[in-house]
Amino acid sequence: MKIVNTTAFIDKQAKDDAAAQVKAGTEMTVSDERGAELIALGLAEAVQAEPATAATSTTGSTTGSTTGSTTSKK
Repeated sequence: MKIVNTTAFIDKQAKDDAAAQVKAGTEMTVSDERGAELIALGLAEAVQAEPATAATSTTGSTTGSTTGSTTSKK
C-alpha cells in the first residue's frame, strides 16, 4: 500500500535510525496492515493509484492528433 505522511513522526518499526525520522509529505510503500495503522493514527493518508502510463499516452496522442489534424487542414 502506498501512503503519504501528513505529519512528521519517528517510526519505531524502521530498520535503522536514519529511516526512523519520517518527514511530512514523504511517500512510503508499506504493508496494508502498517498503512491502516498509520492512517488510523492520523499520521498518513492512502495514495490513490493513478494509471500514469495510460493518462500520459492518452494525453500525448490526443494532443498529437489534434495538432496533426489542424495542421493538415490548413
